[in-house]
Amino acid sequence: MSPLYLAAGFLAAFAARALWRAAASSRPVTADGPSRADQRLYEAVQRRDVTAAAEALVYGASASYARVDRWDYGRCSEPVLHMACKQHDLEMVELLLGYGANPDAQYEKEAGSYFEYEPCVHAVLVGPIPDYTPEQGRVTPRPVEIMSLLLERGANPNATYRDRDDCYREFTLLGSARNNPELVALLERYGARE
Repeated sequence: MSPLYLAAGFLAAFAARALWRAAASSRPVTADGPSRADQRLYEAVQRRDVTAAAEALVYGASASYARVDRWDYGRCSEPVLHMACKQHDLEMVELLLGYGANPDAQYEKEAGSYFEYEPCVHAVLVGPIPDYTPEQGRVTPRPVEIMSLLLERGANPNATYRDRDDCYREFTLLGSARNNPELVALLERYGARE
């Protein structure tokens, strides 16, 4: 898919979103849970379908939407931006940030005495790099490209990954990236500390 074709599609999506926002002020907001648009956005990000995600955003999905699952002994909150970062989906990350997603969003899981908090910037480092076939027309971006985009949009370069199972652990971004000199240089440029 050519960049010009993608740009035209996104431009049309932005225009449609502006029209939707004008009409949305009269729509009631419910506290019944996520909207259908939010659910469609979550599913589109899960499938890595940028076109469907853009459509869901145009129809009112929140780019900062986080799916929350609750059970008797805990809960799990997974923001769509975190999922896109973990999948190393640069196009999706660009789309969500363009629609106002919080670059400091974090995955949260709490169950009994166990907890885990993973900011998006850490998801870029620990996420499995997906295998895309050439037929899909996608090239797997390097973590530096996604990290740079997040930092440009205001992500905290000193965000820490924290968890506790048998013991409490905390990891800085700079410490987690020390095996990648290019990433370390980028983080230090944005003021990251060990």
